[in-house]
Amino acid sequence: MSIRIREIRIGKEELRKMYVNRRVAVKMRCKDCCAGSNLAIQACDAAKCPLFLMRMTGIWPRANTESSRENHRKHAIRDYCLHCMNGQRQFIHECIDIQCSLWEFRSLK
Repeated sequence: MSIRIREIRIGKEELRKMYVNRRVAVKMRCKDCCAGSNLAIQACDAAKCPLFLMRMTGIWPRANTESSRENHRKHAIRDYCLHCMNGQRQFIHECIDIQCSLWEFRSLK
């Protein structure tokens, strides 16, 4: 499992570091998309979003083992990045949106 340290800005001056894995990064991205509202995440109707099935738990519902869940997370994040870059695969590695919670996980490594 890949774990990264991410700095989160709270307010103007407080900076907090937290450990983020792919599961947490997916949940953070959904929360950011829904303006921080858990109710909006539950009510999300963006069924074409690659993260849609993992939006509440960060877990792919049909994955049986942890390794298959991790593999599904990798590919869902990659598909989300591809969607964000309008299908231009070569731009994924050039992404400059370091505030995105998925930024560290955009490659399949």
